Amino acid sequence: MNYFNTTKNQIQKVELEKLPIVLDYMRQGMALVNERMEKLQAYVTKQKDYLIVETPVQWAQSLNHVFVELRYAHRHDAPGCSNADDEQIELTEDTLSLSVLCMEVNTKVKYMIKINLWDKIDVNKSSYEYQAVGRQHFTLAKLNAPARWRTLYQEVNETQQALDKITRNSGKPFQIRLWLQRHEKHVQQLWEFEGDAIDDYEGHQWMEEKNEEYEDYIHKKSLSKKGPIPLKKKKKNKSKKSKK
Repeated sequence: MNYFNTTKNQIQKVELEKLPIVLDYMRQGMALVNERMEKLQAYVTKQKDYLIVETPVQWAQSLNHVFVELRYAHRHDAPGCSNADDEQIELTEDTLSLSVLCMEVNTKVKYMIKINLWDKIDVNKSSYEYQAVGRQHFTLAKLNAPARWRTLYQEVNETQQALDKITRNSGKPFQIRLWLQRHEKHVQQLWEFEGDAIDDYEGHQWMEEKNEEYEDYIHKKSLSKKGPIPLKKKKKNKSKKSKK
């Protein structure tokens, strides 16, 4: 019995000696929880001021320029916000960033985006211009020209891609697509260019697997201006040109 009591007393002594350490860890943990709660509260409060939305992006390129359209809207096919305020635009040699505050049906929406560009641009020769119905058009002069960009945004390696999945952060804009109306004007010169090895640039499919889709697009576009054009005849004429 004495042996048991002695052992019990020793255990209690050890526990009492470690108690200050345990309490210290608990205090540190509580301080960390409080700090994170304060940050979360600040974030929630900020979100109440306005809703943050990443702007849709469409782009095209020539051998010397990159053309970008940013729309103040939730998606590509939605009307843009015309009641814009606090517009901030910044161009550097390798980034394009924009933020604008809009009032939509009694709700403040802040449209924001920052794009790390695929290659460098000449800022002094680049420009942007506001268009109707909440659209901003950019004409970016390629620093290394003539050349083709594989895409608009900076690509990342496999390691960074894995990290992006964890952090939910990516260099690729959430809503990005090819600007067809601009792309069609330069697709031929991009296709014929031999000054680089970037043959898989975005939109090259129009001159390969989707050649028929491209012809259909041109055909439908010309109907309203010139009236119906026999599609078979158009394809035949195009095939003759390609043989030359």
